[in-house]
Amino acid sequence: DKYVAYSSAAQVDPENPITEEGDDDCVVRGGSIYATDTKCRVTVRSVFRGYERTDQGLRLALRDSLPEALGVSEDNVEMMEGDVATVSIVNGKGSYHAKSSDENVAAGYIEDSKLYIVAMWSGTATFTIWDDQSDLKAEVLVRVGKECSVGGVTFKMMPVEGGTFMMGDTWEQAPGYGDGDYAYTVHEVTLSSYSIGQTEVTQELWTAVMGYNPSEHNEWQNFINPQGPVENMTWDECMEFIARLNEMTGLHFRLPTEAEWEFAARGGNRSMVYRYSGSRYLNEVGWYEDNADHWQGGGVYGPQTVALLLPNELGLFDMSGNVRELCQDWYGPYSDEPQTNPTGPETGDKRVTRGGSFADQSGDCCCASRGHTYEWPFEGGNLLGFRLVLQQ
Repeated sequence: DKYVAYSSAAQVDPENPITEEGDDDCVVRGGSIYATDTKCRVTVRSVFRGYERTDQGLRLALRDSLPEALGVSEDNVEMMEGDVATVSIVNGKGSYHAKSSDENVAAGYIEDSKLYIVAMWSGTATFTIWDDQSDLKAEVLVRVGKECSVGGVTFKMMPVEGGTFMMGDTWEQAPGYGDGDYAYTVHEVTLSSYSIGQTEVTQELWTAVMGYNPSEHNEWQNFINPQGPVENMTWDECMEFIARLNEMTGLHFRLPTEAEWEFAARGGNRSMVYRYSGSRYLNEVGWYEDNADHWQGGGVYGPQTVALLLPNELGLFDMSGNVRELCQDWYGPYSDEPQTNPTGPETGDKRVTRGGSFADQSGDCCCASRGHTYEWPFEGGNLLGFRLVLQQ
């Protein structure tokens, strides 16, 4: 196989693009005599480098034939509430039926070899499509977000399906980057479903709710950027913003817990196990000390316009870099016991921050890297913003 991203849909005898003579991007598996133990795990993938190596061999497989498969034009559909999407069905006999795993999230019907999907409510659902004249089937994952509007400013909340993950300094997160007693102990965490902001809260949204802009960078170097992340707010101002937003929308917004933030940054149940949120290369997904002065060629060193770089597996932008993001947890050591919907220590003198910022090194922008506020009550800072969670 060529080295490409996995599909999020269920697979039967999957076929990735086949490598051809001269390709140097085929999959290599199993580790070698020179690899560390983590590189020899059964799930770890690497890429053929295009040159001869003494630790690289092969193994043969023999199959009678490849089974016929029911195909779809798209197996991962991202929608907003009220949207309608169409998915074409191929390789079947022309007679199909489909069922949604949750019709409160997405309903649909089939007509003329097409699945018509109607997004009903924020969340995640999977359509299973059957060919009535054979045993073939296909699955389509549907993720429905919620578009909200306040004072003429719109913002999107993206669904995060609940699941279980290993939180902390897992192997791809450069273990050992922790800080002494508060090092990032790897532990199992199980979370319920929730929705999280597609971007950090912008200066435009903050101003629509609060009537003023606290950001130090809103007119820095004569540069006004309503689509930049809000920063330099105090904890009390942040809580007041959320209270007013809830009153204006009738919804229940809050800050993410630290565990919710990390699960979303890692890509949730669709994680590709990247070091940074959405990529193994920080320049693709995050603004940090090495690239934050190159905003559209303008040379502005500071927070950048949100959503200019690539999103992660859940469609979330800037979770690595740009501004550090405030979480609701007090800062303290992890437990090494399995946790369900953890909310951190009951008391403390610092709040957790996550994601790193435009002024930080690459290591501070890893999905597992932790930070904290420096005094309490917190009086703000130009490196710190926040992202919303919508309780489901």
